[in-house]
Amino acid sequence: IADNGCYALRGYINGTIKNSIFYNNSSGSIIMTQGVNQTLTISYSDIEGGESSITKDAGDVINWSNSISSDPFFVNASSDDYSLQNYSPAIGAGTTSGAPSTDIDGKTRPTPSSTNPDMGAYENSLGSPAIVVMNVTSTTDNGTYKIGDVVAITITFSEAVTVTGTPQ
Repeated sequence: IADNGCYALRGYINGTIKNSIFYNNSSGSIIMTQGVNQTLTISYSDIEGGESSITKDAGDVINWSNSISSDPFFVNASSDDYSLQNYSPAIGAGTTSGAPSTDIDGKTRPTPSSTNPDMGAYENSLGSPAIVVMNVTSTTDNGTYKIGDVVAITITFSEAVTVTGTPQ
């Protein structure tokens, strides 16, 4: 559920959310109201704001596991394209347990086989997110530098990376 309303549990209802994405909704993503001791189980899902963003009544219970609160990096949500960019943290972050065998377009899940499916309605062709350079900045002034000068550069990646040795 993205770029619209919300998912609401009202009354004496228990619910399960799995392999789903709730992001950029105008009235909050998930609301539990007008019930007594409702239980909502959320697993392998991307919920904007995380568990603490869910509105609930006293006595309601949220079972939260294997879920994230990250920008899913849709290809173009403003044009209703909710497929995942290749560096989305939702790629390969779902579970096959109880998941449909195809995505909303009929693409086999998971793709590639022997990986985990993606969170959300659309299966990406990658089994895990690609690491992407998101930003490069420098606090060093513009100018001309000679051999041996040090220029400090900060590189921001789409996810954690491990650097071994000294980059050359």
